[in-house]
Amino acid sequence: MAARGSAAPGGRANGRFHSRLYLQNTAVMEELYRRNLSEDLVRDNGLSCGGREYWREPASTVGAASDGLSEEERRTAADAAERMTAVIAGTPGIAVERNVRDFRRGGWDVTPDNVESEFREVERRTFSDGVHWGRVIAFLAFSMSFAAYVNSRGIDGGAYSVFNWTLRVLNDSLADFIQRENGWRGFIVYADTLLRAQGSTPPQHQTRGVWDAVAGIGVIGVGTLLALGMRQAFS
Repeated sequence: MAARGSAAPGGRANGRFHSRLYLQNTAVMEELYRRNLSEDLVRDNGLSCGGREYWREPASTVGAASDGLSEEERRTAADAAERMTAVIAGTPGIAVERNVRDFRRGGWDVTPDNVESEFREVERRTFSDGVHWGRVIAFLAFSMSFAAYVNSRGIDGGAYSVFNWTLRVLNDSLADFIQRENGWRGFIVYADTLLRAQGSTPPQHQTRGVWDAVAGIGVIGVGTLLALGMRQAFS
């Protein structure tokens, strides 16, 4: 199980931009978890990196990570989390509560010994042939769903570990993509376009659950199954 602590920046070009991005990534993640998971789960798993009970603060604010951000950066992080939540809620195939029900229905056997390997398999499969905002959305929806699921299975520290692993993916594997796309401002533009499109009837594959979407493709790893199902929401 990963030790508690915020993700450390890796050695990258344009370090100042990335150091700001790391803070924004943390703020977005904290606000996403606050908006989409129960207060009890967030509190009991210490999912505020600064240990602050930020879920008791107004919805327009983000957690302790925002202390190092400008007002504009804080607003961008909050707006990005708000848009992300709306997109996930409007895409039934990846909605958090639906995912957790699907995980249970599929009998996903997650244990303390395999929880990280299962997470990494979904990560690998989700981005195996490229990155775009749709896959980032699907991955973050998975992260929140998986945190809730491993918590429900009584895995000590599991939800926090999922949070931390996800933050490291954003800060390491996805940082260059986010930078190229004008950061979380770029995501807001993308999300607003997607939300307008969601005003119409979604394609049929978006209305199906993760396990339904990939039914009948044979016996493969659960991580592969899950990643393929979630990717269909943005194919």
